[in-house]
Amino acid sequence: MAVSEKPGTNAVRARPPHNAFAASILSPSIIISAAVTLGLLETVWKPVVENFKFERLTLLHEPKYPIIATLGYVLMLIFLPMVMKNRQPLNLKWVMVIHNWILSTGSLVMTIGMLKEVALYALKNPQWVHLTCDPNYTHRASTNLFFWYYIFYLSKMYEFIDTAILILRKKNVIFLHWYHHIITLWLCWVCLDVDLGIQWFSSASNTLVHVFMYYFYASQTLNIQVSWKKHLTTLQIVQFVLGISSNLSWAYFTIIKGITCSGNWFSFWFGKFVLVSFLVLFIQFYRRSYKKKPVAAATKTN
Repeated sequence: MAVSEKPGTNAVRARPPHNAFAASILSPSIIISAAVTLGLLETVWKPVVENFKFERLTLLHEPKYPIIATLGYVLMLIFLPMVMKNRQPLNLKWVMVIHNWILSTGSLVMTIGMLKEVALYALKNPQWVHLTCDPNYTHRASTNLFFWYYIFYLSKMYEFIDTAILILRKKNVIFLHWYHHIITLWLCWVCLDVDLGIQWFSSASNTLVHVFMYYFYASQTLNIQVSWKKHLTTLQIVQFVLGISSNLSWAYFTIIKGITCSGNWFSFWFGKFVLVSFLVLFIQFYRRSYKKKPVAAATKTN
């Protein structure tokens, strides 16, 4: 999701007073909560992670579920603004804080979880072909990656709340926002369903970006001054460039090396389409939001 509600608005706004107390506890609370969650996953919940099997019988895996979620989301986009048309915007400050805190913390947990599984797998299979092509479909059998992919997929449904909050606050929902939410859900489902070997890279990079993005949103809500908004959008663009580049290795091993990689060409091209479209849209967003317009020349007088 782009780091703005109304792109292209360059009006100078008065900066709210800095909330020092909130700033002092927000970051530690995210880190501590993520550490506790990961600790529980390594101890109390370890059997759940290790015995997880992803198949069409898994909760919310059947195609009807992303279809239902998408239809519900579209109906919300259409009808919730109608409900709010003659109403005052809702004050959802603490709902926003909790929501963004959950997503920042959860994204940190998912990032560490996925990268840990990739690192452990790479120690046993250090060749790049095993990490990106996964010719023997060993990612599913030999790692817990699919547990994290599944949690990542579910998080995309939860992120629909982003849009509900915007509408209830009577904020502008731009095309990039709702397109991003819908298409990402489907990309996650497709890659999960066909076992695309390289999906860990885009998934982990996305969750890493979301750690900072949702921290930024929580900070804004709490009036914590954050000066790196522009750099966060740049990081999002870099994420898509790296995602597009990494996916090419799958095509290289399939076409040049003649290896049968996990996944299929539909998932590859669908992923390529999504990432390229994101790259174009986010670059446009960056230009509208951060590029200063040239100052009009002063009128000459004689």
